[in-house]
Amino acid sequence: MAQNELFDAALALPPETRIELASKLLASVEEAPSEEWTQAWLAECDRRVAAADSGAEAPVPWNEAYGRLRGRLEQR
Repeated sequence: MAQNELFDAALALPPETRIELASKLLASVEEAPSEEWTQAWLAECDRRVAAADSGAEAPVPWNEAYGRLRGRLEQR
């Protein structure tokens, strides 16, 4: 099957199946994150949760956050 045919076939799948397929494909080419990276990411998550819990950072509605992300991607 040619690459374009495979892509078209994947696009015909339900969104949940496409997400699962994309995750598996990405995992097949990515190296596992280092322990240092994992610890840094967990520390950042803890920092963000603490900021949200303390009220230091106001929550952003999902629609607004999603719109910001879409805007960033469209600028690329």
